[in-house]
Amino acid sequence: MSFRSPVRLRLAFMWSALLALIVVMPGGTALAETTKERVLREGKIVIGIHNRTPWGFRDEATGEAKGWHPDLLRAAFAELGVKEIDIRVTEFGALIPGLLAGRFDAVASGLSITPERCRQVAFGAPDLKVHDAAIVLTGNPKQIHGFDDIVSQKIIM
Repeated sequence: MSFRSPVRLRLAFMWSALLALIVVMPGGTALAETTKERVLREGKIVIGIHNRTPWGFRDEATGEAKGWHPDLLRAAFAELGVKEIDIRVTEFGALIPGLLAGRFDAVASGLSITPERCRQVAFGAPDLKVHDAAIVLTGNPKQIHGFDDIVSQKIIM
């Protein structure tokens, strides 16, 4: 596979991130099988996403999960031979609890990597990096140049 195509590069990156995100869940058997091993053996995976357009959302007409994350997930797992991809749309706050409870094999839904979340689950490589920014009026009349300037303001919209 050539990685010169931006689409193929993005798919390869997304796949590596997804594999790293899949967490080992207790199997209850004498021989521990990782989630990754089970998914590849069975050819099916359950993935949790939250309802946020355009990244991932439930199409009201069909009930199907649509958007950027579902498209990437389907393409990445299809290349691995995973034929059954069950993408479940849930509330954002239910993603990590659902993963820990075994309702999902993985989540792919724009979770920021924080120390608290890292104590609960394993993360793969991020597929998006966003910096914080403030939008100011033309000419920056309140002279906002950083977080300290924002905190000192009495009125913030």
